[in-house]
Amino acid sequence: MFELRWAKDGRALWEYGSPVPSHDGPHVRWLRIGTHDIYKSR
Repeated sequence: MFELRWAKDGRALWEYGSPVPSHDGPHVRWLRIGTHDIYKSR
């Protein structure tokens, strides 16, 4: 799992997924997008 930060309180959690047939390059799965609240349990 990786984290991407684009603003003071803008964050996203993502991971690499399994390759997608007939598509070149990495497959990124976006897990959560939002503020620091993404770290709280659902």
